[in-house]
Amino acid sequence: MRIPMVRDDMYCPKCEKTIKRERIAEVNLTLKEKFGSNNLEKGLCPVCGIRLFDLSKKEAKKDAD
Repeated sequence: MRIPMVRDDMYCPKCEKTIKRERIAEVNLTLKEKFGSNNLEKGLCPVCGIRLFDLSKKEAKKDAD
């Protein structure tokens, strides 16, 4: 499994996709309008529904070790 090492993204390990942090609000608004879904607000993948990884926190933890 490959994890992209981009610090400011949210990552779904099941879909192997990332969402740039600056696009989250825009994508969330689109999903709410079209599908009534607020998964991104809950930190869930809008496609499969599992918890997204915040890569900035993952990098911060790695740097602390």
